[in-house]
Amino acid sequence: MTRDEARAILEAHNKWRRGTEGPPKADPKAIGLAIDVAVAELAKPAAVPYLESAMAVIRIRKAIKDWESGLDDGMSALAKIKTALAASPQPPEPAADVEAARVDANRYRFIRSLNAEQFDSVFGNCPRAAKNEALDRYIDAAMNQEAGP
Repeated sequence: MTRDEARAILEAHNKWRRGTEGPPKADPKAIGLAIDVAVAELAKPAAVPYLESAMAVIRIRKAIKDWESGLDDGMSALAKIKTALAASPQPPEPAADVEAARVDANRYRFIRSLNAEQFDSVFGNCPRAAKNEALDRYIDAAMNQEAGP
């Protein structure tokens, strides 16, 4: 599944979860695959901060080399190093949405693993109109039962 396909499925599913559209447009397997793609994309490191960090390392090395070769005095080299370090961004923290996407991905993997009889036992008592957290609670309860005490 491509990123664009995953985005389209997740956008439609999210609109349905918020109640702004009619019945769901994608089956749980497609939603689960889309979540897998989204989680994989979110887990990739951001390119720009690492490029900026690499540039900071290059500036620090140049400042040290200039100082060693006598082109700069120690104070000037130190100032350049401090400036390079201050400009170097910290790696981004994973967003809280990444963890939420992982939880949803686990739910949909669980649903995809069910056969018809298991599916009926999990969702047999679930109201057809269950959405959002109510539906998540049914899935979580079934997952917990399967995991055992």
